[in-house]
Amino acid sequence: MECKIAAIQPGRVRLMGTIVSREPAEGKLRLDDGSGQVEVFFDQLELLEAIGKYKEGDRVFVAGWATEAGVSGDAISSAAELDLSLYERVNKLWHPIAQASATPGSNLNIDDNLGQGD
Repeated sequence: MECKIAAIQPGRVRLMGTIVSREPAEGKLRLDDGSGQVEVFFDQLELLEAIGKYKEGDRVFVAGWATEAGVSGDAISSAAELDLSLYERVNKLWHPIAQASATPGSNLNIDDNLGQGD
């Protein structure tokens, strides 16, 4: 599940953020999502080539494994065309559903998440 940088826990993560610095030759990016910043490291050849096409200020999705040193990235894609308002609304609805589906015996009332005008 996607998380905010400030809430990263060790394990699998999906992030969306803006590139604030990059070192393509080193396979490193620094992302900021408004809640914090994190270093993302890539070591696969095709990903090293892919991060070269991104620049500071680009918004991207990254997936990988969070460690104490940062995130070991295994996927990156552009989020430039993303409608942020719609994306945030969908995440607001989806987050409780995803949490409930991961919790055995939980009761979820989806109507609680479908507020008027959200």
